[in-house]
Amino acid sequence: MFNRNYYLMLFKPAAYICFFFTFFFIGILYARTNTDAIVATLLPVSLIRGNGFDLKKISPISTIILPSKVDDNKLPYYIIEKNNHQFSTFPVFSSILAVPIYFFPTIIKNITLENLENHKSLIFSLGKISASIFSAISISFVFLSSSALTRYKKALILTVLYALGTSTLSISSQTLWQHATSQMFLAITMYFFIKGQKQKNKLPFCGLFLGLATLSRFTNLIIALTFFVYMILFEKRSLIGFLKYSILPLLFFIWYQLTYPGGLFFYKYEAIGEIAKFNNSFLEGFFGLLIAPNKGLLIYSPFFLFSIWGTCIAWKEKNKPLIFFSVLSLIYITFIAKWNVWHGSWSYGPRMLADITPILTILIAPVVNNTKIYKHIMFKLVFFSAALVSVFVHFLGASVADFSWYSIQTTNLTQDQVYKASIPWNWNFPEIYFFYRKVGGFSGVTYVFTLELINIALTIIKGFTFLFIFYIVFNLKKKKLTSLIKYSKPLQ
Repeated sequence: MFNRNYYLMLFKPAAYICFFFTFFFIGILYARTNTDAIVATLLPVSLIRGNGFDLKKISPISTIILPSKVDDNKLPYYIIEKNNHQFSTFPVFSSILAVPIYFFPTIIKNITLENLENHKSLIFSLGKISASIFSAISISFVFLSSSALTRYKKALILTVLYALGTSTLSISSQTLWQHATSQMFLAITMYFFIKGQKQKNKLPFCGLFLGLATLSRFTNLIIALTFFVYMILFEKRSLIGFLKYSILPLLFFIWYQLTYPGGLFFYKYEAIGEIAKFNNSFLEGFFGLLIAPNKGLLIYSPFFLFSIWGTCIAWKEKNKPLIFFSVLSLIYITFIAKWNVWHGSWSYGPRMLADITPILTILIAPVVNNTKIYKHIMFKLVFFSAALVSVFVHFLGASVADFSWYSIQTTNLTQDQVYKASIPWNWNFPEIYFFYRKVGGFSGVTYVFTLELINIALTIIKGFTFLFIFYIVFNLKKKKLTSLIKYSKPLQ
């Protein structure tokens, strides 16, 4: 039965959380984009101007806006030419979702494919706004999922940790990567899966959002397949609905693949040398993803240590959804660990595990739910210390991290040598400490963080002021319309 008051009580704060973190991320002064995200950032303009997904008009300007090495066909690594089309090496679904955000600025400023360079600052800002919105939506659904597993205040704590203590802050929200949309759809999937344990009619929706997550980032296919196996084994009655809802994303994938690459199974990550090979040492990748000083999840977000503890409690208590999420996380980490570029190359921190951070956050719920554990002063000291370190590390990344640390270590190396280098394991040149020293140590960090926080606060105030004015105007118009309808005489 639909309980209106319950949903209002839950979704209202979720909406506030979404708006708050949208403005928070937009307010971060240090803006950047990169060659991996340049097509995703420019493509919405092409879609708005009716040029579709073909990049023939974008490719010359993209290397001017953001210089990059080109191949013999004068194309950068992120654009491929095949089937009489030039198209993105990476998934394009993030760009489709960004179209409504780009639309009015593009029309008002008369941005076209011919004058992109003149509007690059605005376009980069629109890319960041899009990523901020998608990241904030993922945060709101982490809150909704947490609220289904633990009390309201504890759900808020887990939500803030996910928002500020993970790559959501330092990577996903900063430019139009694949990660923001991927995390958004996986967080929504997680919510429907948790609610679907008692309300079985919600389980089929997981098929839709997993399909959209896979369109956003193809590595999510391993997550979708794991869900599919689960549905076969434990939820056969919901399987048909699950498959039915996944048809729409599948149809888009088929259309795009046949129209642009010209082949259903063509996916050209391998255009970038070693990136698609699965010949890496599993143990190196597995432990590197977790504890490598320059890419390890538990180094950059140490509060995820409590996800391991939460997993143990979930298995002991036979918590079905959390047991599944723990197995899913292990499968995904194993898959990425075998990938030759498990470390994510030049990016800050554990970017390659950003997509499953909503799931890893939820796995902490059994720990904070345990009253005996949560009330213990030593637990609170360790837990909140780990949380503060995580927030500091990712706020540092969002505020000052660039390519300089990576560039210093890869100078004079070929691309293949870079992929095989032991950069993530370099204990003598840690990435976090490098940026801490680069910005000027304690005094420099204090200065930069203060500027960032002031601008974030002002952006949040301006954002909520705009929403308040919009709300007042909307309600006045609504009341006026209601009055007109109520007191108007019927036509004779």
